[in-house]
Amino acid sequence: MMHRIGLPIRKSLDIVTSELQNRTRRSRFLIEQKAKNIACYHDALLHGLRDLLAVMGKKSIKKLRKKDLLL
Repeated sequence: MMHRIGLPIRKSLDIVTSELQNRTRRSRFLIEQKAKNIACYHDALLHGLRDLLAVMGKKSIKKLRKKDLLL
């Protein structure tokens, strides 16, 4: 049996299934990439905060006050 566009029905179903699988793979890949980017950002943020505390002479974030950050 032929489909409207001239492809056998089974072939057209394979194409649709393949497209759905490709979209799923792409979305998983993008989610994994975004997670890696967020993890790197978080690590850099914590590193920067540690540097800031060291420059200010603070040993812990608990010792940091609002007046320490304002000019």
